[in-house]
Amino acid sequence: MVFYHIVGITPEAPTLKLAFHGREPKKRVVITDGDLKEVHQAISGGGGKIDFAMFGI
Repeated sequence: MVFYHIVGITPEAPTLKLAFHGREPKKRVVITDGDLKEVHQAISGGGGKIDFAMFGI
C-alpha cells in the first residue's frame, strides 16, 4: 500500500516539514499543468472540465 501527502492539501501535511517530521522525503513527484493537460488529452474524448478523476491499479 502506498500513502502520499499533498502539501497544503492533506490535513497531515500543512507544510513539507510537518509532513515528513523534518526529514527529507524518499521520493518527490512534481505534477505540472502540462502533465495534467497531457493526461486529460489522452483519456478524454473531446475535452472539457474535469469534475473528478481517480487513477489506480
